[in-house]
Amino acid sequence: MLGNRNIELLIELLFPIKCVFCGQILSSSVKDKDFICNACIEEVRFSEQSVIPVCENSYCDGLISLFQYRGLAEKAIKSFKFKNKPELFRAFGHLLADRIVKVTNGEGFDIILYVPLHRIKQLARGYNQSMLLAVVVSRCLKVPLAKNVLVKERDTLPQSTLNRAVRFANVEGAFTLKRADKIMGKRVLLLDDVLTTGATLNQCGKLLRAASAEKIMCAVLATNRRGIRE
Repeated sequence: MLGNRNIELLIELLFPIKCVFCGQILSSSVKDKDFICNACIEEVRFSEQSVIPVCENSYCDGLISLFQYRGLAEKAIKSFKFKNKPELFRAFGHLLADRIVKVTNGEGFDIILYVPLHRIKQLARGYNQSMLLAVVVSRCLKVPLAKNVLVKERDTLPQSTLNRAVRFANVEGAFTLKRADKIMGKRVLLLDDVLTTGATLNQCGKLLRAASAEKIMCAVLATNRRGIRE
């Protein structure tokens, strides 16, 4: 019978830890949450701000971002999102969870939510990348994940194809909150993959604020913005 250490060695052999950016197999001594090789960690651009501030007309209280949305990070996130690479969720989820813990100094959250996809879009893609991230972050932070609380009722044009002014109108009224009772008085961590204008997160935050959320902190893999505003 295989002992625990032999089982660990077998798992490492069959499923080696790889760099999330270049795919290089990493040393078995590397912690699961690292997932970045020495060469890529020198090249990737991490977010410079701990908590990115929001403007006074935003419904959210702050934004935590792991990367700047450019170079290696942009390429890998687009592969995760658009090129059928759902397996990247483990690495990205661990990295984002680690960032959240460091930035918040262990400040607690009561519930984790994620930005939903419309059912047609999720069926076509096969997965919701933000939900996959939320599953890992929930496990790492030991905070409950609430699925199907935020729902996207109306399909919208891809935000990436629109200019800034149109993006806000595109998502206006597209989301609904199914269980307001789960939000009242709660400190909410709201996850998405990328923030561009902040229109999508702000629309979700609007619903959460109307349901009397105590705090709404957003976290994304990457952004190039220095704040969230309406």
